[in-house]
Amino acid sequence: MVVPSKRRVLLLDTGFSARPIVESLLFRGCDVFILGRGGTTLMNPESKHYIDCDYADGDAVRAVLDEIDIDVLMPGVTDVGYETCARLAAEIGFTGLDSPQTTLELSNKESFRELCETLQLPAPRRLNPAEVHGLEAVIVKPVDGYSGRGISVLRGQEMVALDDAVTRAKIASRSSKYILEEFQSGQLYSHSCFLAEGMVLRDFIVKEYSVHNAFSVDTSYVVDNFDAGLLAQLREKVQFIASSLTLVNGLFHTQFILNEKGIWFVEVTRRCPGDLYAELIQRTTGFPYSDMYVSGFFGGDMVLAQSPTEPATGKIIRHTIKTAGRAGYSGIEFTRPLQIASLVPVAGLQAGPGVAGERIAVMFTESNSEQDFVAVLSDALNKKLYRA
Repeated sequence: MVVPSKRRVLLLDTGFSARPIVESLLFRGCDVFILGRGGTTLMNPESKHYIDCDYADGDAVRAVLDEIDIDVLMPGVTDVGYETCARLAAEIGFTGLDSPQTTLELSNKESFRELCETLQLPAPRRLNPAEVHGLEAVIVKPVDGYSGRGISVLRGQEMVALDDAVTRAKIASRSSKYILEEFQSGQLYSHSCFLAEGMVLRDFIVKEYSVHNAFSVDTSYVVDNFDAGLLAQLREKVQFIASSLTLVNGLFHTQFILNEKGIWFVEVTRRCPGDLYAELIQRTTGFPYSDMYVSGFFGGDMVLAQSPTEPATGKIIRHTIKTAGRAGYSGIEFTRPLQIASLVPVAGLQAGPGVAGERIAVMFTESNSEQDFVAVLSDALNKKLYRA
């Protein structure tokens, strides 16, 4: 365990998903500053510790760092936040962040596919538009998009709409670039691990589903009986990436598809996953995920400040509750009895027109029997768990 210290930390995130990170920093006795545009729910927005600034603007963040004395610079749950931190770490010398070049190789989907090809890692095959005809299915994605925006899957005769799919991907891309790949169907998982000196120190497998948006995870749970041989493969490949790129200590989070052909790397990141992923791990296993995440930015060994807690006695499901239509919503009505471990509101009540699929809350349910777990999961996947 580490002794708490009064280090001054600047966190580039203002959203609710960074709450576990802030709590871990406060537990360590840190003096926490929050930077981001448009207010925050992580602290009183009138506080002198909140800085209204666009963290995508590296020069603006650099100007803030020139004005206040900061010991630790840390990203929250966004790729943009990590990219800015990586740039400034290279310029100023903060610890716990990869170089800007390595960050690009991992976070940019086109660059990561190139890396997979170089290292001979299993990943969907990159295509050019002339190669799509005759294929069963292809997927078009922005190279630097998020939350499933701008992604299209085309099958069979739908290939004639490739130009439209490319346009959508470019619109959703910060750099107006896209990647075209052969589509691999299968079950989506995440492998979230912590690296120390290039070796996996601790890891978790989470099974993931996309109910409201086919390319944005909203339902998930920790898998405690994942195939040992496949897990060994994942660890080996992650450690190979770590040694090949000389990665710094810290989180390495992978999303992958599993089908009859094996494992397919979809994307990786070194920032904390969103929608309270850290809380899913901690509630299920008792492991202080967010505390281990922040430890990577303090330099030196990966050392916990918080002790593990008792794991849940039942099975935990994380589900992001979203609106069904555009008429706004006045509350959440559940269709079955639930044991709710936590429900974190994201949006307020809305009487007027809204946006279909708008995120309302993140909920953690606990099931004390396999029968109840299967029933709750089935209702969530079939949009029968609630009305909103």
